[in-house]
Amino acid sequence: MVSATPYNNNPSDILAQIKLFQKPRNSTIPNISNLETFFSGLERKLRGLDRKKDKEEYRRIIKENAYQIREKVLKYIMVRRTRSDIKKYYDKDIKFPEVADPKPIFYTFDEHESEVFDKTIQLALTEFKYARYAPLLKLKSEMWKSEQAEIMGKQGQVNMMSFMRMLLVKRLESSIFAFRMTLDRFIESYERFLETYLDGKVYVSAKHTKRITEALEEGDLEYIDTLIKEEKAEEYKREDFDPSLQTELESDLRVLREIHSLWSTVDRDPKIESFKQYLQTEKVLQKTKILIFTESEETASYIGKELAKNHENKVLVYSGSSGIDRSIVLDNFDNNSRNKRDEYNILVTTDVLSE
Repeated sequence: MVSATPYNNNPSDILAQIKLFQKPRNSTIPNISNLETFFSGLERKLRGLDRKKDKEEYRRIIKENAYQIREKVLKYIMVRRTRSDIKKYYDKDIKFPEVADPKPIFYTFDEHESEVFDKTIQLALTEFKYARYAPLLKLKSEMWKSEQAEIMGKQGQVNMMSFMRMLLVKRLESSIFAFRMTLDRFIESYERFLETYLDGKVYVSAKHTKRITEALEEGDLEYIDTLIKEEKAEEYKREDFDPSLQTELESDLRVLREIHSLWSTVDRDPKIESFKQYLQTEKVLQKTKILIFTESEETASYIGKELAKNHENKVLVYSGSSGIDRSIVLDNFDNNSRNKRDEYNILVTTDVLSE
C-alpha cells in the first residue's frame, strides 16, 4: 500500500490495516507475535480517560502509544519518507545537504508610510464590505429557485467575501506595486458593476465564484488574477435585489478611492529597497545563482524590473504567463541539466516553479 497522506488513526485502525498482510496472532514482526494483544494493551491505557477533562494525561498516553507503535511495529513494515526517519534509519545510504538557517531581511516604514499602511488595513478589514463580490446576499428570496439553492448560494458568496479580503491583504503583504495594481482592478470592477446596476442590470457568475474558490484552496493566486479579469456572468434585473446593495457598492467604492488616495502619497518602496541592498552587500550572493519566489505574478515582474537596473541581462522572470521556454530555466538554474548555460544569475518566479 502506498499513501502520500499522513493519517491520524487510532491503534485499532492501524491494526486493521496490518491484518491485511499479517496474521494478527502469529505475526513475523520481531518480538511481537501477537499483534492483537499488543494493540489492545495500548487501547486499554486510554480507557476511562476523557479527551477534554483529562487532556494532559490523554495527550501523554497518545504520544507514548504512537512511539510504541512506531518503534515496535511500523519500523519493520513501513517505509516512511519523512526527513527525520530517513536520517535515523537510512543515514548510511542517503545524506541530506546541510542547509543554513533562514535569515530575515528587515525593512521599515517611515512614520507616514506606517500611518498609510495601518489605515489601509483598518479600512480593508472593517469598512470595506466587498459587496461587489457578494451581490447574491442582497438577492430577494423569491428570486431563488429553492430554499436549498438560496442557502448554498449565499454561503458561497460569504466565502467569496472572505477570499477577496484575503487576496487584498496578501497583495499588500506581497508588494506595494502588486497592491496598487489589485486596487486599480477593484476600483475599475466596482465602477463597471455600479454602471450596469444603475442601467438596471446585475451580472453574477456562480461558476466564476466556484473557480476562484478552488484556485484559492489550491493557493493558485496567479490563476485568480486571470479569473478576476473575466466577465462571464448571469443576468439579473436591478429590481431583483434589495436597494441596500447600491448603498454598499457606493460605500465600498468611496473606501477604495480613499485607499488609493492614501497610497498616492507614498513615493518609495522600502521593501524592494532593503532587498536590493541585501543582494548587493551579502558576499555569498555575489558568487552564486539566486532564486526568488513570490506568490504574485505582478510582484515577480516588478522585482525583475527593479533588479535588472543593477543586474542588466542577468535576471530571468518566469511565471505561468511569461511565455518563456521552461528549458531555459532548467539549463540556467538546474544543476542536473544536460545542457548547462550561464546566461542568467537571478531567477524570479512564482508557485509555478516552487515544486
